[in-house]
Formats: sequence, structure tokens, C-alpha cells
Amino acid sequence: MTTMPMPTLTRPPLARMPRISYQQVNRLGGILAFLLGCYRQEGPIFRFRMPGSSEVVTVMAGLEANLFMNRQGGHHLSASAFRLEQNRAYGASKTLVSLDGVEHQELRRRQQFGYSRQILERQVGRAIALTVEAAQQFRSDEPLPAHDFLTKLVAEQIGSLFLDYSPGEHTDDLAYFLRTVVQTTLMRTEPMSQLESERFLVARQRSWDLAEAMLAARRESTPADRNLLD
Repeated sequence: MTTMPMPTLTRPPLARMPRISYQQVNRLGGILAFLLGCYRQEGPIFRFRMPGSSEVVTVMAGLEANLFMNRQGGHHLSASAFRLEQNRAYGASKTLVSLDGVEHQELRRRQQFGYSRQILERQVGRAIALTVEAAQQFRSDEPLPAHDFLTKLVAEQIGSLFLDYSPGEHTDDLAYFLRTVVQTTLMRTEPMSQLESERFLVARQRSWDLAEAMLAARRESTPADRNLLD
């Protein structure tokens, strides 16, 4: 019996990280430029070594990665271990992005009544009105702080369109809470001790207060349609 030799598999190319710390690259927004440059030069799969560490990160990027994730990701990849610390920081045991397979599909099915592209399409007029209202706060001859503007706009749109409740004065605390969790547990650009800082604890409590207010308002209302809280 003749057996065919196994093909020799080559590892993805190892890209060179810039000569500055990972924290500096991220804060300057340079990590996105770095990854985009690697994608253009090395292709959809490449690796890079974390500065000051022996850890090597493998990256899948671009259209090819999206197609793979949509068609085969559920069979080959799992997010549960990667998202474990993030869930703990949120005070949750399960989140949509941390579930795989049947559980992910079931939770996504439940959420589609309140959070989907179709719902947004039905409320495009409201979304545009919120955008115009927010933009009218700025003069045409003044610079627009895009990050802060978009953070507040998206928070207002999600709250008003999908939850029937504006985050209002809680927006800054909510954004800081979510951003800090991502930076500490996923991106690793901030130390885990940030999750114990006074500013974070205050922002987290304010976010919980907002959630409680949303739920209370929903219970007291008689809505005609379901939303994400249902």
C-alpha cells in the first residue's frame, strides 16, 4: 500500500512590531495602521510578537477572515475562554460574543426582536433626526471632536432606537465603564488594577443605575412593540 506524503505546512509570516510599546502604539491609534500594513504586505494571516514578551499573536484579517468566520468559525473557533475575564468584569456569566454554537444562535434569536438591522431600517428617520440634532450643537467653523461626538451619538441612537430610553447624563460613565473593561481584559493595554480604581467603580455603579432605570421605565410603560429589554 502506498501512502501519500503529508504536505509540509508553513507557519504564517512573522511581522515586525514597531519599536515602541504596545500601549503607546494603541494610544496613538497606530495599532490599526500597523495591522492594516501587515495585512497588505503579508496577506490575511500573519503573526507578530508582543513587545517585551515572547508571546506571539496570530492575526486573521480582511475579507478572507470575515468569510471564514461566517462560514466555518463556529466549527473551529471558540470565544468563551477569551471572553471569560470580560464577562466577569461585566458581572455576567454569558454574553452573546462569548457564546458558541447553539447557545449563541439561541441568544441571538431572542435578541433579534429588539436589536437587528431590520429594526434600524424601520427607524432610519429617527436615527437621522438624532444625528442632525447632535450635529447642530457645533458651529461649522469649529473643529469637531469626532471621538466624543460619535460616542455620545451612538449611545443616544442605541438607547432611543433599541431600548426606548436615552442614556443622557450617564453616557460618559457608561462609555468609560465599557472602554476600561475592553482595554484591561481583551486588549491588555491597561493593567487589571484599573478595574479596582475609584473612577471605574463609580462608572460601573452609574452604569448599573442606568440599567435599573431602563428596566423600571419599561415595566411601568405599555409599549406596543417589543424592544431589546424584552
